[in-house]
Amino acid sequence: MTTFPKLDVETGSYPCTVIYPNGDRQAGQLELEPSKSPHGEVFGTPPGLEKATSFPQPPQHFSVLACDLRVGYQPLLLNASVEMWFPGRSLVRAEAAVVGHGLEQDPESTFPEVSLQITGGHRIFGATPVKETSGPRSLPPQGTVEYKATIDVDANRSYQRDDVELRCRYWLSAHNLDYYRFGVRTAPVFEIRDASRPTALGWIADHVLPLRELVTLGTLEQQTVSWLELDHEDDGTKFGSVQVFSREIAQSPYAPTIDRDKDGRSLFVFSALPYSPLELVERWEKLRAAHPNFIEPLIRGVTEPTDSRSGFLLTVQALEGLHTETYGEGSQYSAKHKEERDSILKDVKQLGLSKKRRAFLHRWLDMNGRYSLRDRLKELRDDVADDVLSIVNLDLIPGDVPLYRNQISHGAGNVPATTLRPVGRALAALGVAHVLRLLDLPRDRMSHLFTR
Repeated sequence: MTTFPKLDVETGSYPCTVIYPNGDRQAGQLELEPSKSPHGEVFGTPPGLEKATSFPQPPQHFSVLACDLRVGYQPLLLNASVEMWFPGRSLVRAEAAVVGHGLEQDPESTFPEVSLQITGGHRIFGATPVKETSGPRSLPPQGTVEYKATIDVDANRSYQRDDVELRCRYWLSAHNLDYYRFGVRTAPVFEIRDASRPTALGWIADHVLPLRELVTLGTLEQQTVSWLELDHEDDGTKFGSVQVFSREIAQSPYAPTIDRDKDGRSLFVFSALPYSPLELVERWEKLRAAHPNFIEPLIRGVTEPTDSRSGFLLTVQALEGLHTETYGEGSQYSAKHKEERDSILKDVKQLGLSKKRRAFLHRWLDMNGRYSLRDRLKELRDDVADDVLSIVNLDLIPGDVPLYRNQISHGAGNVPATTLRPVGRALAALGVAHVLRLLDLPRDRMSHLFTR
């Protein structure tokens, strides 16, 4: 973990005073921890429960609950609850905490701009900030030498869509006037400005989490929100930034260094998109809403650290979900299929087929007319075959995928990991190619992440 960019509020346990909406003030302890919802204790009885005789009491809910920290900050707990466990002791929980100075106790307080980091974000920026470095490899016996770094300011990019502006910037830290050390460090930061001024929770739901999921897609790795700050201003006067704590935020700034295994490995970069990155965020959210049975298991299967069996089942489930959501359960309506099935069974009875043979047909002739897994995979494979032909072995799809799926799902056999891995990789590439197709994105960077 780096200390740049430096966050104003450190994670930890803070003595505080909880201020109820009616003005009552009670001592408490607030826990502000990384990747956890704000929580703590209140050493007192919530207003209105002074005569309670049974415990624990049902929680009281507050859209906003104010606190004063002894260190000087004034957090606002959003969507908070206080639950009295016994006289003089209550538990407090909140969906998020906004920590800063001069905040109004209004759940509808809005913020015009945010700054945040998402791990791996620099891999989709499309440019690096340090253009060139120079200096001698060894020092001469005497005299002076020069070390120099050339910073590419044009690596910072800005994108506009309607009333929203997205800036992908590298924050800079340099050691100036330090006669013992020389260095320049950069940190990739997303800055977003929205003229509609969302609330804190609105920012998280509508901008921050969708952007995190987009970076996860672009890198095919699970990514986290490193930190989030909201710009606090009124009538155009900026009062500074406030820091947000929630279970979605790791409170862990990062300043990347060179990583030859991952640098340049992404499905897309913002600077080379056929349309605005803000439009991509919108398309990605619409795609996730339209195809939940495809996107959710696919992203889990290709980004989460799972064993080969779990990853295989997730990607198969995802592709089945895509085909079903696109083409339906079968080539004709179930009622029509059943009508035709009954007609066939009636015909074979009239032709004199024995009762035993008719019973066999009745048992095994499909009652609903659903597509088979083999048919689904063939159609999905053929839709993007040209995009994945050079990076995976398409002979594996459908291949023995239906057999493997049945064996693993029903516990009927053990498929070695050495067999499943190339099949799983081919299925994952197939799913990702369809995501890029549905987003109208080029598939020419898939080889950066998939190899035979």
